[in-house]
Amino acid sequence: MKRFIIAAILFLLFLTLVLPAVSQAGQQHMGSAVLPDTRLYYSADDVYGIAETLGETGRSYYVRQRITFDLVWPMVYAWFFYTAIMLLFQNIQPKSISNTLRWFPIFAFIFDYLENGLASLVMLTYPEKLDTLARWLPFTTLLKWCFVGLSAISLVSGLLILFIRYSRNREKEKWAKENQE
Repeated sequence: MKRFIIAAILFLLFLTLVLPAVSQAGQQHMGSAVLPDTRLYYSADDVYGIAETLGETGRSYYVRQRITFDLVWPMVYAWFFYTAIMLLFQNIQPKSISNTLRWFPIFAFIFDYLENGLASLVMLTYPEKLDTLARWLPFTTLLKWCFVGLSAISLVSGLLILFIRYSRNREKEKWAKENQE
């Protein structure tokens, strides 16, 4: 529970303070370009188009963000989802459910890091084209978003299960109390 509370506080701090500041700074340095890591899917040509639109200064800033902020943010959200899922599903049988669900945020974290690494390499070397990396980049983004989505669905499902169990227990207690009288 202690780990979850720390993870939740960090997650909320990032959502309310860090992400808005990073977004605002990004707009100042990169304009309103739609970046690869914010899309669900795109092509290698789209990546090169973004690289061209950003220009040298924007690409440099983009890479700096990937090796600073984007080293920490995936850890924060993955840790939050992981601890939340483990807490919510700790008493759910069979244990294989929580053992499976806990992998979703870990895979999101891994694919986010792969995405950041590939995107940074493509942006650093542009206008030279690394076609193989640029073709793999959209798949890492898609997989990242799939596992982030599965993590969020697991979290909501766990909360729903917790609510249903709580409601049932309240009904049982109410029924037992009424039948004692």
